[in-house]
Amino acid sequence: MSFSKLSHSVLLLSLLTATLFADVTVEEPRLITQKEAEEIISAREEAQKKHRAEIRALIDSALVDEEFVHNNGKRKVILRRVKPVGAFVAKAKGVSAKGRAAVSHDLRAFEPVEYRMEHISMYTVVYNHSHSEITWRDSEDGQSFEYTIWTNVPLTYLRPLTSFEAEDVHYSYMGFVDLVDSKWEQERADNYSFHGHKYKSRWKDSPVTFSNVPEYVVVADDPSAVPAKLFEQMDSLIGYYLEQENSLRIQHENAETMNTAMKKYRDENPETPTDRVMIMWPEKNSRYLK
Repeated sequence: MSFSKLSHSVLLLSLLTATLFADVTVEEPRLITQKEAEEIISAREEAQKKHRAEIRALIDSALVDEEFVHNNGKRKVILRRVKPVGAFVAKAKGVSAKGRAAVSHDLRAFEPVEYRMEHISMYTVVYNHSHSEITWRDSEDGQSFEYTIWTNVPLTYLRPLTSFEAEDVHYSYMGFVDLVDSKWEQERADNYSFHGHKYKSRWKDSPVTFSNVPEYVVVADDPSAVPAKLFEQMDSLIGYYLEQENSLRIQHENAETMNTAMKKYRDENPETPTDRVMIMWPEKNSRYLK
C-alpha cells in the first residue's frame, strides 16, 4: 500500500482566495451569548405556538360531515371530513394560471449562471483536534468507491457547512464529523476494564508524518487509479475550510449555544399533549370522496 501526497494546491487556493476577495467586505458572524440564544428560542417558540393556535382555530371552525377518533392513550388522533373551508381551498388550489404565467415570465428574464455543480460526500473523524481521517465516497457509472484520506488540518468545524463555491464550481457538501479524544477514550477503556469488559478504542494515530504546512494524504494501492475528482474536491474543501475556519467555528459554537437554550426552554416549558386533527374534503369529480 502506498500514499499519494498533495499539499501545494491547498496552500495556493488559500492564498488565491484571500487575494481575490481582499476588497470585498463580508460581515463576519459573531458569537451569541446564552441570554441572546434563550431570547431567540423563546420568541421563535412563542410565535410557533401562536401560529398553531390560529391554524387550530381555523380547523375547528370547519363544518364537520363525519369524524373518526383514534385514542392512543396519550392523545387523540381525529380524522374529520369537512365541508370546504375558503382558506384551505385557496391554499389547496395553489397558484392561479395568471400567477403561473407571471412567474414563468419573470424566470425567463434571468440569465443562466455558468458554473459546474459538484457534490462532496464524506465522513470525517477528528482526533484530538490535531489530525483528521476522511472517508471520501463517490460513484460513477453505477459503481461506488471510497478512499481514506489523512490530513493535518483538524476539520472540527465542518458541521455547519452545507455548500460553498470555489472558482467556477458550486459544491454541495453532505458529511458527518466525529470528534475523538484520546483522554476520553482511555477513561472509557479503564471503565470497561474495571467491569471486566474489553473496549476497542476509536483512537488512531496519523500514519503519516506531516510537515508544518496544511497537507493531505490519500491512501491507495494504486495512486494512479485515484480519480482527479478527489484531488479537486479536497483542494477546494480544505482550502475553503482554512480560509473560513473562524467563521465556521463561530457558527458551530452558536449552534451549540442554541441547542443548550432549546433544551433549557423545553425543560422549563414541557409540551402538553394535544389532540392531532386531520381534515379532508371532497374535490370536484373525486372518485373516492363522494
